[in-house]
Order: sequence, then C-alpha cells, then structure tokens
Amino acid sequence: ALAAAADAETKAARGNSMQVAQHRREATEALDRLRTFRDGGEGYRAVVALIRAGRAGYWFEELAAATWVPDLGLEELLITAAKEARPQGPSIQAAILALGAADTPKARDYLLDVLSESSDPVAGMFAARALGKWEERRAVPSIGVRLRQPEYADARFTLLNALGGIGGPEATSILVEFVRDGLPEETYYALANLAIVDRALARAEAGALRAGHASRLNKPTSELIDRLLRE
Repeated sequence: ALAAAADAETKAARGNSMQVAQHRREATEALDRLRTFRDGGEGYRAVVALIRAGRAGYWFEELAAATWVPDLGLEELLITAAKEARPQGPSIQAAILALGAADTPKARDYLLDVLSESSDPVAGMFAARALGKWEERRAVPSIGVRLRQPEYADARFTLLNALGGIGGPEATSILVEFVRDGLPEETYYALANLAIVDRALARAEAGALRAGHASRLNKPTSELIDRLLRE
C-alpha cells in the first residue's frame, strides 16, 4: 500500500494534465489502503523506512499524515532518520517534510533547531512551513533571520506564509518590512499575509503602496491592493 501510494504520487507529480487526475485517483485509493495500517504505528514505520531507503518527494507529509498515530512517540523515528541523513539532500528534506504531520513538543523543538541551524535551505523551509502551520511563535526570530539570507531567496514565499500563520507583533513587524522593501513578488506575499494577521494595517500599507510605489507593483499585488482598498 505504501509503495502504491508513493508511486502514484510520483506519477501525478510528473505526468501531463491528462494523466494527473488518474494518478491522483490511484494515490487516493492507495492512501486509503495505507490508513488501514495505522494501528501500532506499522504504516508510519514503513514511511520512515522508505525515507531511510532514499525515497523523497513532497508527498511524504501526506504519507506520514495517513499513518500518524498520536502518543506512540513515532515522531522520534523521523527525528532520528533526519539526524542520521546527510546534512543536505533529499532524505533530510523528506524527513523534515513528513514531520509536519506530527505536531508534538519533540517535533516542534527539533524543527526549531533545523530552522535555526540547518545548512540545507530546503530543510529549513519545510521546518518553517510546519512551524507556521502550528502557529509556533518561537520560530519568528529565526524566520526573520532566514528571510534576509541570500541562500533562502527561493524559500522567502514559504517563510512569509509561515509568518502569516503564526501572527503576533514580531511577525507583523517583519511582514510590514517586506511589504515596504521587498522585491515585487515578496511584496505580494508579505501583504497577503499581513492581511491575515492585521487587516486594518494591511489596508493602510496597501494605500501607501498605491500612493508611493505603484511603478514597482506587479499585477497580483495591484489586484490585492484593489481588493483591500475596496473593503
């Protein structure tokens, strides 16, 4: 069941538009079968074994979520696999992504360490994604640091989204900074997430952008500003 789910997800990711729907159906059916192996953590252990064997992909969070059983300490298996993997590469990335299905104190603490210390920007990005989903405010300082590092340039959209999920004064301050001074694509994500955490402030910033920086706004940002100012 695990192999079928992973293979179907792989085909869905690589197939053309006509093939994707069929492969997604196959993946859904395989995931349903995989869920029957949740008792005792058997399925989750198989997911960890697959990662240890070198399989990787964005769907590992979905595979882990389908097999996750709370209160068994299963997340420690993935944490160990991540620590034993190469510091950079697909295995640690898949392990960090899969940990996003296990919101436990140990998973949070480990992902905070990954975000602040990992030499792999993709692993750090996946850690921020999970911590943002869990509204983990301890992640905000490290996200702020990573947003300003060139090696995290391709991860900035995910990092800004994480701040939108977390909220709070510190996250809001960083989002405002990137609304005002970010690249055009960053401005959109920063403003969209600012609108989640502080709608009134987002409208004020939208007005300022329209008045003073119209020339650097791309179409999605202009449309977002229009929506905010119409409210």
